[in-house]
Amino acid sequence: MLGAFGIGAVLGAVVLQRARGKFSTEAVLSAATVVFGAVLLSTALLHNLQILCGLMLFGGAAWTVFMSLFNTIIQKLAPDWIRARVLASYLFVFQGSVALGSTLWGFAAQRTSLRWALLASGAGIGLSLLLQFPLRLPSTPVDLSPWNHWDEPHMFHEPSAENAAEVGPVLVSVRYVIDPAKTGDFLNEMYKYERVRRRDGATRWGIYYDSESPHTYLEIFLVNTLAEHERQHDHFTVADHELEKRVQSYTVEQSKVKHFIYAKKTKRS
Repeated sequence: MLGAFGIGAVLGAVVLQRARGKFSTEAVLSAATVVFGAVLLSTALLHNLQILCGLMLFGGAAWTVFMSLFNTIIQKLAPDWIRARVLASYLFVFQGSVALGSTLWGFAAQRTSLRWALLASGAGIGLSLLLQFPLRLPSTPVDLSPWNHWDEPHMFHEPSAENAAEVGPVLVSVRYVIDPAKTGDFLNEMYKYERVRRRDGATRWGIYYDSESPHTYLEIFLVNTLAEHERQHDHFTVADHELEKRVQSYTVEQSKVKHFIYAKKTKRS
């Protein structure tokens, strides 16, 4: 049965190439989920080895389709500078879930029977299809190439490359003057922008309005060091630029960026 599963996994790679050309990723993943759940249910209900080996071919193919598509999606959604860490986190969660699931279903089989454990597992996989409605797969056709548009901060004292790692924290402020009629839309886009800032290295983030001029907003975020803020410039992508354009579409004048560096206490001789 394991051999048939392995052969099916190889055949699944061939089927996947043709399926992706005709159907959407969501449809292919849903079909693979249905097939894998059906194979588990069949394993619980059938006792003929030849039939089970034939079904395992479909199970192996479904497993390959599922794994290949998810690995591809993860890689397409991660920029170059963080792709290795994203993959590591994904594999940690995925493999950890497999280990926890194996423990759970082993415990269920011990308490009930192997048949009931497989039936429950197969039914659970089938019910997981309902998650596609509230949790749609993200769109992968996005341009994640770097797009560095920020000006370097003007400093009265330029630190060396070695000292830049020690200078900080750095407080960055961006002043927006917006159309008052578009306040709600502006804030919705800004809170999406928060994820970009934090992803690129910001440890704190906030958006504030001027009490004397309600249509004036100040975005501030904190980065640990000047060197980290300089790297932050290289983390911005072309896809992020689309979000920035939406933010800027609500402004009535050019945004102004300022950098403030933490003033450390000097030692007296």
